[in-house]
Amino acid sequence: MDATSAKLYETLQELEREHWRIGNKIAAIRTALSLAGAEPPSSALADRNEYNYVRSQFFARKQLIKCCERILKDHEGEWFTKRRIAYLLERGGYTSGAKVLVNSVECTLRHLASLGKIEAQKRKGSHGNLYRSMSEAPAALKPGPPPPPKPNLDGQPPGWTAPIVEN
Repeated sequence: MDATSAKLYETLQELEREHWRIGNKIAAIRTALSLAGAEPPSSALADRNEYNYVRSQFFARKQLIKCCERILKDHEGEWFTKRRIAYLLERGGYTSGAKVLVNSVECTLRHLASLGKIEAQKRKGSHGNLYRSMSEAPAALKPGPPPPPKPNLDGQPPGWTAPIVEN
């Protein structure tokens, strides 16, 4: 190993140690805040999911609808704005051909809400709507037994054929 590579390797090890030291401090502070009942809102600090999205570039080369669903499922019960979801998508490596990603995200979230896959809380003015994953599908959307088959035009069950009568 030449001197440059050795120096780069040494710097990498030093940075990795610092990274883990900072991670441990963050975890300790979050635990202390949680025990004190003064935990900051998740939007104030990057959460563990965001860290994983960034580290793995999780949303690279994936469909927008699947990415939005994943973010909301990963943050079950938490309300999100379209801007927060667009931010997490970009951090996670999502790339779009759209001029404004936030607009695409909003269309996707509205579509998911119309399908009953997520909840939408409509708000007026510049605040924008809020979205979250559904903890459980509404009763009307829960899968159940299939409906009974419709009878044929002659009133017989499907698949029934009249017997052949020979004269």
